[in-house]
Amino acid sequence: MREGAKPIHKEKLIFEGGKFCLDMAKLILGGVVLASVMQQDVNVWLLVSIGLGAVLAFVVFGFILIGKISSN
Repeated sequence: MREGAKPIHKEKLIFEGGKFCLDMAKLILGGVVLASVMQQDVNVWLLVSIGLGAVLAFVVFGFILIGKISSN
C-alpha cells in the first residue's frame, strides 16, 4: 500500500454496493416507466414484467448487502 493511502474497509465497500444496487433499481424503474409511456412498437407487458423483475432483484440484493453490514 502506498504511504498516506487510506485502507479500504470491507464493510464500507459492501454498504456502498448495497446503495448502488438500490440506485440501479430506481434507474431501471424510471426507464421502464418512460419506455412504456412512449408510443413505440414494444410489448408493454413484456417490458414491464422484465423491468419489474430486474428492479425486484436489485432491491432484494441491495437490502441484503445493507442488512449484512447492519447486523454486524
